[in-house]
Amino acid sequence: METNIAEFPEPIMNRFFVSLILLVGVMSAFAGTSIIKFTNSTLDTLHVSVQMLSQSPLSEGDYWQPLAEEIPPLETREILSFSRDSGLENNAEYEFITRVSGTNSHVLLKQKIKGTLLNSQMWLGAEGEDFASDWQYDREIHRYETTFDGASATLAFKSEFTGGFDHISYILQPDQALVADEGPNNFKILSYNVWATTVMGSKEIDARFSELPKHFKGYDAIVFSELIDTLPSQQLLDAIRDEFPYQTAVLNSPGYLVNGGVAIVSRWPIQTEDKVIYKGVCVDIQCLASRGAVYAKINKQGNLYHVFGTHTQSYNEDEQRAVRLEQLRLMGEFVKSRQIPADEPVLMAGDYNVNKLLYPEDLAQMLINLDAVEPANEGNPYTYHGDQNHWADAGWIEYLDYVLYSQSHLTPIASVNRVIVPRSLNEALWGKWDLSDHFALVGDFWFANHSIPAEVAFPYLGEQVRLKTDNGHFMRAMLGGNSFISAGSDKNGTWESFVIESRGNNRIALRAYDGHYVSLDSWLFGTLKADADTVGDRETFELVSMGGQRVALKASNGRYLRADFGGGAGLTANGWGIGSWETFTLLAQ
Repeated sequence: METNIAEFPEPIMNRFFVSLILLVGVMSAFAGTSIIKFTNSTLDTLHVSVQMLSQSPLSEGDYWQPLAEEIPPLETREILSFSRDSGLENNAEYEFITRVSGTNSHVLLKQKIKGTLLNSQMWLGAEGEDFASDWQYDREIHRYETTFDGASATLAFKSEFTGGFDHISYILQPDQALVADEGPNNFKILSYNVWATTVMGSKEIDARFSELPKHFKGYDAIVFSELIDTLPSQQLLDAIRDEFPYQTAVLNSPGYLVNGGVAIVSRWPIQTEDKVIYKGVCVDIQCLASRGAVYAKINKQGNLYHVFGTHTQSYNEDEQRAVRLEQLRLMGEFVKSRQIPADEPVLMAGDYNVNKLLYPEDLAQMLINLDAVEPANEGNPYTYHGDQNHWADAGWIEYLDYVLYSQSHLTPIASVNRVIVPRSLNEALWGKWDLSDHFALVGDFWFANHSIPAEVAFPYLGEQVRLKTDNGHFMRAMLGGNSFISAGSDKNGTWESFVIESRGNNRIALRAYDGHYVSLDSWLFGTLKADADTVGDRETFELVSMGGQRVALKASNGRYLRADFGGGAGLTANGWGIGSWETFTLLAQ
């Protein structure tokens, strides 16, 4: 049956025409156009110029349009649009070449379209001074290594379906600089708010956290903020345990809805850890979190470093600013309470939420409260930027993250803070790029005349030690203590760290990382736990020297500690004699 549009009532017909006009407008605005976007991940402004080559006329302004002449540092811009249907002749080819230039280098972004009977086809590519891609006709990510303005980088691009014609995204991403270990008198801290707090709106945590470990190579220690979502945070800490085997607990305290999200991980042994909670010093919803500071005493090749990490009250109302500064005063008192020798360095890192760009007076007061000095920053001048970072709130431009040093302790002969921009070119984060809503900050410190502790002779009484089994595994107290003991660890970290205490006459006690003592849990079965608060017979072991650094340990049930199968499994006091399974190598940290 044929329908006459005139048969519809006038209001319905009017709505029909309005909808049709809107639909045509949307289709003409988007469906007939391809947009080229470029992300500049360098710290320099890049310049853009466009050239069009064609077999038939295609006038600029009517059918294609340059959209930007510059791309600011770390930002994304639409740089070119062109028609995919109007003005194109059947079988005619049109090529667009966009030159993106830095100080001494450039890349060419290339698109080729071919008019067809209905609309067009499009190929894409890129070219640099040291690479040239083939024409690509797919929606895969294409990556090319290049050198741009003297630095190694990757140029990547991808065509993306939009519901109409594809848009294309290009990105120039400098490679992450290698972090070199410059010896025991140099200490490099990465301070990073990794934004794992779903309750406050964090996005794509799993995708971001799967990319983070590759950006953590080479640092001496990392101070994390916002490790609040427990499961992904623990997975991240486990993923980097080979690189950073020494890890404090994530800041937490009973009575709070969520943890404080701060933790310190280290490449070097953590000899002591501590924490303070800013109890009752908070505003509004942030009182639900156990805000405070974490402390780690780190031994790098004989040199001691005292590292503090924090995450303070956010936002900038007068009350919030005052509370934040009071929290930092409490942190300063916490640093003093540790009674750290003046000839040892104290470093303080974290998301302080003090925006020195807007409130320089708050920065000055923060430094007074912490008795600290801020090194100069030579990287990106922002740690939070709504135009540079996909996840940051639009319009917010701030410098919130710091790595400071105490001016009342050993001061560095040179120091610098450097804001870096970890990004991913993988499929899951394509177009989003950033791995947190904050950028990361590196604190780099060099010291002279560093206090080196006196070396303690074997068997390292009073020192932090490891017990290595015959086949190379380590004795371990799960979670660092208050748990069963095993010999199943193939790592060397905080859970594998014990302090050996003398009880006289070749008798010792072993204190686990959390302060509990290793105890004979069952005289009959020889099971062991690190759950004792004091030392008695069950916590006392006879140390039997086997030559070199090899020892055996005899428990109060008259039997020797034995690593089942020589290591990689359980540990019990069930050895009736001393063989390879009952022999351990005693190693100082």
